Amino acid sequence: MAEIRPGGLPMAAPKVLLHSLAMPDTTKGVFMRPKSLLRANTDDAATKGTIILFADNENIELVCTSLEVNASAGEYVSTLAIVPPLKNEEEGVVGIRIWDYNTDRKFPHQVSFLLRVYRDENGPHIDLEKAWAPHFDRLGQIVENFVTVKVGDEIFVSSQNYAEKNSCHYVPDGNLICRYLNKKAEEDELRASATLYQAEKSAREQLPELLKKISETEEERDRLGATCDGLGKEYQKLIDKKVELMKEVEKWKGNYSLLFKSFELTMNRLKEATRRIFFIGMTKVFIDEELKLLANLKKINEDKK
Repeated sequence: MAEIRPGGLPMAAPKVLLHSLAMPDTTKGVFMRPKSLLRANTDDAATKGTIILFADNENIELVCTSLEVNASAGEYVSTLAIVPPLKNEEEGVVGIRIWDYNTDRKFPHQVSFLLRVYRDENGPHIDLEKAWAPHFDRLGQIVENFVTVKVGDEIFVSSQNYAEKNSCHYVPDGNLICRYLNKKAEEDELRASATLYQAEKSAREQLPELLKKISETEEERDRLGATCDGLGKEYQKLIDKKVELMKEVEKWKGNYSLLFKSFELTMNRLKEATRRIFFIGMTKVFIDEELKLLANLKKINEDKK
């Protein structure tokens, strides 16, 4: 845990310095106020309900916003048009970065602010007296050109490079972090965004391997297709051979039928001949017996004479 100074501001936190009330100008030993670098026009009649923010001879880089503006995160504009809250007592936040040439440094340096935008009975306003400080349970800040917030012991940032180097949660939409700081979004939305990014990142990392497997599968499919084509041709040859054999079988079945009928006819004739031979044989036996009987009778007759 970070050590807490009097007044409730942490001295440090893991991986990220937390946002203070104003950006310190280390060259002068005082806190730099936004109005030292920025100007704003909040006249409803002149701006048609928007707040126009600009810097002297400098472009403004939008880092994040919880309100509707005329730029996207990371875009430089000469004037930043901000749509203020529509209802009184509501407020929004805009995070910007600009170059500071008004110092005693040898080279200019970049300065970033979180700015409060609100509306009251007197109309829309943007506070350039001091940088906006988030609620104590949603401490965050702008670091270079991205926004961070500390949730418990975890850090959520809108910089992919910073998140990967410092083991933080990457939230692609810095405006979501800004809305969270402004209590217009909840922790589960931060986590859902970070989880979705990790899932998409994992899918992208696995994509080359999946494409490789798809390519290998297609090659195997083509190889098996060629093999199947060869087997199909062999199978067709077997089918053709089977058809030829079936024709031969049908042919032999016809011949066999004729042979069988001829065999049956021959057997019938043989049976008839056998029956006739048997009858003739039996007739001869009877005739022989009758001849013997007649011979005996003749002999008896002759003996009587």
